[in-house]
Amino acid sequence: MKRILLFLSIIVLLSSFAFSQTHHHDYIDGQIFLKLKKLVPVKSAELYRIDEHSFSQKEKITNYPPLEKVLSKYQIIDFERPSYYTGKQELMKVYQLTFSDFSKVDKIIEELQQIEGVEYAEKVPLYYVDFVPNDPQHTGTNKWYHTLVGSENAWNISLGSNTVKIAVVDNAVAANHTDFTIFAQRDVADSDNDPTPPTQFTTDQGWSHGTHVAGLATADINNGIGIASLGGNAELIAVKTRQSGSTNPGLTHTFQGVQWAAQNGAHIINMSFGGSGQSSTWQTLINSFPNIVFVAAAGNDGVSTLMYPAAYNNVIGVGSVDANDTRSSFSNFNGSTPYVDIASPGGFSNGGLLSTVYTTGGNSYGKMSGTSMASPFAAGLMGLMLSLNPSLTPAQVLNCLITTGVNINQNIGPRIDALAALQCVQSTITGDPIPMFSGTPTSIFEGQTVTFTDASADGGNPITNWTWSFPGGTPASFVGQTPPAITYPTAGVYDVTLSVTNSQSTQALTKTGYITVTLQPTGNWIVQNSGFSTAARGIDHISIVDGQTVWAKAFDGSSATPANVQEFIKTTNGGTTWTPGTINIGNVNLGIAMIHAFDANTAWVAAYPTAGGQTGGIWKTTNGGSTWTRQNTATYNNAASFTNVVHFWDANVGFAQGDPINGEFELYTTTNVCTTWTP
Repeated sequence: MKRILLFLSIIVLLSSFAFSQTHHHDYIDGQIFLKLKKLVPVKSAELYRIDEHSFSQKEKITNYPPLEKVLSKYQIIDFERPSYYTGKQELMKVYQLTFSDFSKVDKIIEELQQIEGVEYAEKVPLYYVDFVPNDPQHTGTNKWYHTLVGSENAWNISLGSNTVKIAVVDNAVAANHTDFTIFAQRDVADSDNDPTPPTQFTTDQGWSHGTHVAGLATADINNGIGIASLGGNAELIAVKTRQSGSTNPGLTHTFQGVQWAAQNGAHIINMSFGGSGQSSTWQTLINSFPNIVFVAAAGNDGVSTLMYPAAYNNVIGVGSVDANDTRSSFSNFNGSTPYVDIASPGGFSNGGLLSTVYTTGGNSYGKMSGTSMASPFAAGLMGLMLSLNPSLTPAQVLNCLITTGVNINQNIGPRIDALAALQCVQSTITGDPIPMFSGTPTSIFEGQTVTFTDASADGGNPITNWTWSFPGGTPASFVGQTPPAITYPTAGVYDVTLSVTNSQSTQALTKTGYITVTLQPTGNWIVQNSGFSTAARGIDHISIVDGQTVWAKAFDGSSATPANVQEFIKTTNGGTTWTPGTINIGNVNLGIAMIHAFDANTAWVAAYPTAGGQTGGIWKTTNGGSTWTRQNTATYNNAASFTNVVHFWDANVGFAQGDPINGEFELYTTTNVCTTWTP
């Protein structure tokens, strides 16, 4: 957010064209916005709105003689008011011109600005997504960004509310993802209700940008699926702003996208895109919705140049930090005109931020980094804040974030502190008390204890009574703010209730099934028959998929010089039965270094030569081991090649390793279901 008055601006809008930029990287070809000083009502006979999703009113240049005099010299394709049906007075004065001779844009603007009734004319900025693609093989702690800001402590106060709607305006959003709860969705670029990307993450990571952003802000919490967003239970408004068939890499419809989200219930609008184009019309759009929290990425150029929309007034600009609280190398930062308000995790630490991506199955995840990721993560926190106090103004939200943030001295504002921000919000609440508590740990064995901590908000009036109920626990109840450690002697799942009272009222919170008590483990090993019929057949490598599915490769234990064996065993019922199989890879002399399984049907083996003239490599099965297919693009065809490792993080992303050749390990990677392997 820029804290000075912007004297000159320019805009970002979205065109209906699918062409590539030919004249300027930062502006849409053949587009101009102009604003008249006075509002001109549309003639009643000419009022026409396409549908409830459109806010545009087509206009006739002949109704504006001073404009017609100038524009008649140029080939005008379209003339409209893009925001007329928003009902916002200042936006209703804005007009959009579309023309064919792109090279004349400066001349047209110059002539329009000479007209007495024109307040300004400007080019339409073109904004781009702000992410840095992550190396898909880089591993690490997947929740490092939650740990850095203390998300779990904040969730003890609030898990968010489905009454809070966070809009993600981006290139596209996979609304079918199983980790999303969608409130509304729209493709403003193609004028339909399907914001889904045209291309899967495995083919083009860029098209999953918006889906990844949406997950960081609104992925469902406590649903047993994938990841948890900082926004918890907030609902998603998904808005697509890039045409599916466009060759233009920019987001040509961000203005319409933000406008649509603002008109369709958004409390927070995240904008993980940007450019150097400044716009008075964009500033008017933002100013027209003073109760919405606008959040934007600061940019990934590692400079202090102003990036829009983050630098507009009343937009919270978000920079990126790594896990050690230092500014990410790519993150823009503040110069003489500060616009980066807060810092949020978005760096390459541990491979980036894990979030949702688009595949047809609607259940995939991947890692990305950038201020594009830092911004929605912070937007999720703002959603938590509004869940506590929906009446917060955008200025109050920003004030809590800044005053409670961690001072990291990186010239990108304080780094967000989730718990402290919610505690700041609690101090703004007056009226009824809000009960809240946490327990540690919540999963125990019989006879162990749980410590409970009160985190209630007093609503502006001191809490005078705390009453706890612990069914199944000892003691089973307690009156007071700090109960003793509660012992649970019997296995089961138990609720916990806290009632708090102030001068206004008594309010109760029950966490259903909050405490899980299980039997003490016995620690015994259970002998299971392998399923091999050959005597002395053992195993020397095992791949555990989950509690039910395990694969293992065979080993000949009949002598000190074991025979080469190409066999495996598998269980899909937790070891009740094991089924043997043959690893038929076309050469019985190849040794099997290891086996790695993804599910009951899919597995890979690394095979190595046992004598000169043999070629090892990677083989894959997709039918439970009935047939095996060599992955030929992982060649391993050097005379010194010796394959010994294969590993996959999911069904698409994996790597293979061979012994060093001339001092360098022979490595291959794949990100597309083994279609190709890259050395």
